[in-house]
Amino acid sequence: MDDPAQLGFTFAKEVATQLITLSTGVLALSATFTKDILKTIPAGKERLLHVAWGVHVLAIIFGVWSLLGITGTLLPLDGVRQAPLQLGANARLPALGQILMFLLGTGLLVAVHGAKAPKIPAEEFKIAEFADAEAASSGLGLLKCEGWDVIAFSVVQNMRVVVLLKRSKVFDKVGGAPSAASL
Repeated sequence: MDDPAQLGFTFAKEVATQLITLSTGVLALSATFTKDILKTIPAGKERLLHVAWGVHVLAIIFGVWSLLGITGTLLPLDGVRQAPLQLGANARLPALGQILMFLLGTGLLVAVHGAKAPKIPAEEFKIAEFADAEAASSGLGLLKCEGWDVIAFSVVQNMRVVVLLKRSKVFDKVGGAPSAASL
């Protein structure tokens, strides 16, 4: 076998082996942290995560198939090698499938984790003004039931009370209890 052909077979083997290793590593790493992963993704994305894992398994299968095709080209069952020695469709097609499956699986994992990460609701701020301390006391009690916390307050002219409030959880409109989405 001449040097360019030998080098081509070596590179094809290395690419297939590297992609098998990367797909296996991605599967092992993401499966190891499944509990943590499933906590951070929306419920609808769980199915997409499983599809991504399946696509990476397909990449591994295509990679093994490609390596078997390379071996079959170098050592045919009938013992007769074709001349000149070239990678045929028996190695090229599974290699293409492996590359496409690896890219698709990786893209799906990025879609699950990166592109549409759940948004944490922003904190809300509000300024409330009361005529006097007594009105502030009763008004703040109601605001506290709605989930508002006092950040700062100030007494201004004529004993008016100005209060800065913050709410970081989503509250139900009825009853002021935390909603299930906020817990």
